[in-house]
Amino acid sequence: MRNFLDNEGTSPVDSAFVFARPKTDDPAKPWRERRLRSHGDYQRMYAVGRKQFGKYISYFYAVRQPSENPRHRVHVGPRVGLTVGRVMGDAVTRNRIKRRLRSAVQQHLVLLGGLNLDVALHPKRGFVDLEWSALERDVAVIFRAIAKAAGKPQ
Repeated sequence: MRNFLDNEGTSPVDSAFVFARPKTDDPAKPWRERRLRSHGDYQRMYAVGRKQFGKYISYFYAVRQPSENPRHRVHVGPRVGLTVGRVMGDAVTRNRIKRRLRSAVQQHLVLLGGLNLDVALHPKRGFVDLEWSALERDVAVIFRAIAKAAGKPQ
């Protein structure tokens, strides 16, 4: 009988789960650092930023200024937040929308390059039944528009 620790001291549980990071423009930065997470970040962006409309997604974006306090950790590059309201459906539907949107964002995040800005994406009601190609196209169009408006040449 084979011992479950025979594989170089690792258990089958350790070898069964391989967690891969999402691909971004900088592989050293995990997806967690690319997300808007705090309420204050969203509020600042809503107050300072601009609201725009895509075909299936409305979005806010704001250029982030570097902090003058040396204790604050400065994130370089774009950060993206997703908000899906209850009007979009039950929790299962909202989570499905967020998963699909997160995947499209991860694929097209390179379009924003190294710009220091925050982006919040709000899907519209028709987003629930949207095909993947249309979703991906809309995210790419939005990111190109943001990059152009923020001053990055395309």
